[in-house]
Amino acid sequence: MRGWLWLPICVVLWSLGWSSSLLAADMKLRVQLIWGTDYDKPADNRKIKDLDAKLKEKIKNVKLFRWKNYFEVDREVLTVKNRESKLTSMSHKCVIELKHLGDTNLEVRLYGEGKLVQTVRQQLPPGEILLLAGDDKEKFNDGWIVAVSQE
Repeated sequence: MRGWLWLPICVVLWSLGWSSSLLAADMKLRVQLIWGTDYDKPADNRKIKDLDAKLKEKIKNVKLFRWKNYFEVDREVLTVKNRESKLTSMSHKCVIELKHLGDTNLEVRLYGEGKLVQTVRQQLPPGEILLLAGDDKEKFNDGWIVAVSQE
């Protein structure tokens, strides 16, 4: 008899619109730190990898990004639970905080050199990519991009 008690509770939660936020699945996210430059890849740095062709093509289609080469500096894959957040360090200067806001809604906070640089709230359905970018302070004409997508 007790099993029947869950049915009215689920119906009430669904009717209040809580079902999607309470029962939302975890988000498995891929976060990539990308370097945009007109220079070739340094031969002495094994950590820097060529960017996969599909992502490189998407980035090149954004008119704002005008570099000849794009390299992956770091990649993290994280699982963020519903209504929770996670921090990940992409470099000694770049930290990303990801917060799952329910459904496919995500908040991304970008920290540069310990300071909050940008906050973005956006839906991130599978197949879409969220891009955050800025100039490289140390290298004229270079830039960085943080790409967030569902894994």
